Amino acid sequence: MVSGPARTATLAGEGVARRGLLGVDPLLAGVWSLAAALAVLCWWSVQGWAGAVAGVLVGAAVAATTVSWDGRESWAQRRLHTIREWSRRRNGEHVFWSVTDRGERSGVPAPDYDPGADPAWCRPVFCGRVEPLPLAGTGFDPLFVLRHSNPGDRFAYLSVVLAVQGVQSGLGSDADYAAAWREWGWVQAELAKRSSFIRGLQLLHRSVPADITPHVRWYRDKLAPDEDGRLEMLVANYDQLLTEIAPLAEEHRTFVVVKVPLTPEFHAEAATRDEFGGTRRVEVGWASVVKDELERLVRLLDGAGWGPVHVLGERRTAALIRALQNPDYALDDDRDVDWESCWQSYIGGADAVVVAGKWHTRCGQVPPGAIQGETLGPLWLQPLLVGVEADEGREDLARASTIRTISVRIDFVPDAKARVEAVKDVTQDAATRHRHRQKGKISDGTAEVMESASARRRDDLAPGRGVAGSAYAMSVSVTGRDSEDLRRACLRVEQAAGSSAIGGIDWHTDRHDTAQVQTLPLCRGMAGVKHARTN
Repeated sequence: MVSGPARTATLAGEGVARRGLLGVDPLLAGVWSLAAALAVLCWWSVQGWAGAVAGVLVGAAVAATTVSWDGRESWAQRRLHTIREWSRRRNGEHVFWSVTDRGERSGVPAPDYDPGADPAWCRPVFCGRVEPLPLAGTGFDPLFVLRHSNPGDRFAYLSVVLAVQGVQSGLGSDADYAAAWREWGWVQAELAKRSSFIRGLQLLHRSVPADITPHVRWYRDKLAPDEDGRLEMLVANYDQLLTEIAPLAEEHRTFVVVKVPLTPEFHAEAATRDEFGGTRRVEVGWASVVKDELERLVRLLDGAGWGPVHVLGERRTAALIRALQNPDYALDDDRDVDWESCWQSYIGGADAVVVAGKWHTRCGQVPPGAIQGETLGPLWLQPLLVGVEADEGREDLARASTIRTISVRIDFVPDAKARVEAVKDVTQDAATRHRHRQKGKISDGTAEVMESASARRRDDLAPGRGVAGSAYAMSVSVTGRDSEDLRRACLRVEQAAGSSAIGGIDWHTDRHDTAQVQTLPLCRGMAGVKHARTN
């Protein structure tokens, strides 16, 4: 980020249209190249008109099945998705029963528990391979560090959850928010330096109905006992106010998840700190490095004006995971919950995943290029974060606020690599504009937006600025009390997203159960970025 009171940004400008070979996904380009080679082989093998026709048919078949003509998934993608879903449901991967419902702790299963329908997963399938570091008795007991090692990740990584206050809405001027935004940019730039082992973050914003119990208790204890009737009007007005705001008041909470990959550099540093009780324990060295990184991050966030920052232990992290799945639990209610019992029972369907037999949740992702190519200020996401309207209810359901989670994953890209990519993008955008000018083509505005975004990114990454690049992904989950309530809630969230310059949300049809992982504090939901690797 750079200084200046009116700092703005253009996000996903380069995502408005694909860059790269033929402007398509590299995997799809590889499939087409293979198809072209196969067509030529058919022509050489058969020869003559028959060979030419065979080659054309091969090319036409591949194009018809892999090209998306309406911007949606191609025929081949839909068929592969159907096969994968059939396999998942056949194996019961869309179903999970919690240890509580199984009765493993109490010895008494839940009334609706069906052993015949239980695939007996120890944890939800979407968790993959994740386990807490055994730190009991090492001096790092307050830390709760998760180790993730899943196929596709170049390095396994550690994650830790922090609760932050964040920037409070309605309490500052536009200049204050702009300053806070710039400070957040500097925080990311500091974390992206080679001296930092933190290579990614996840920002979680949770909106749930607010608990007004303290107000009710104060009203009951202070106002209601009106023996002489002098407060009769005040009591009536306060009671009416509580009745009106109870279903509409929202609580907004923010959490930060830290990602620390287990790179060779990390292992080398941890190996100098792994001595414990006369023996060497690798988790002790890991925890020592993570602790130092967290202390540094807390100082940076405190300096950026993010308010009190708390590193969550096992019970608080487990309580958060449970509450994000099941809104019946408060975000800070860590009674009778741990890592094994925080996972809630669910059944995944086509339009939603039903959690605990009652809460219907739909998950989606903001696709590349969906964020409109316009300059955005520090409050551009405010409508989606705090401006979603409440549900008006119906005869059998009371009015209620919209339960939702917004998750943003960020991977840091070292400045040198980010600068190379920015120069490539600027060069390609300039070449596209020159080619259009030679052909006399009138652009629809996409080329200008891409060129402006890439040029600005190149300027920001100029040597000496002290900044770095980043890649990000945004995910959303919405929860309703039944399928109809969820449908209306998703419409309200999409409307608020439109007011936040987001052109649309891709809902994960058939995959809402696995997509839950995107909005849980596990630092998932984003493929590894090549230029963010730290080797």
